Amino acid sequence: TVAVWDTADGSELTRLSGGRGLTGVAFTPDGGSLLVSAADGTVSRFETGGFTAAERFAWGLGPLHAVAVAPDGLTAAASGDAR
Repeated sequence: TVAVWDTADGSELTRLSGGRGLTGVAFTPDGGSLLVSAADGTVSRFETGGFTAAERFAWGLGPLHAVAVAPDGLTAAASGDAR
């Protein structure tokens, strides 16, 4: 589970569940999406406006360790066990 807090007042906004065994998170540069990587090999994308699940990707990399988003917000990368 990923918990998201409001930095202004410290209140918890929501809790998100992605795949099994969450391993990393990354916001898009515009703050409109949050990507969550998981040990089950998936990356889930959540819209930050209402923290709704938008998409789930399985890139065939095996268990994932981290996710990152490029500064242009159009490219994401994940590290996994696949060779």
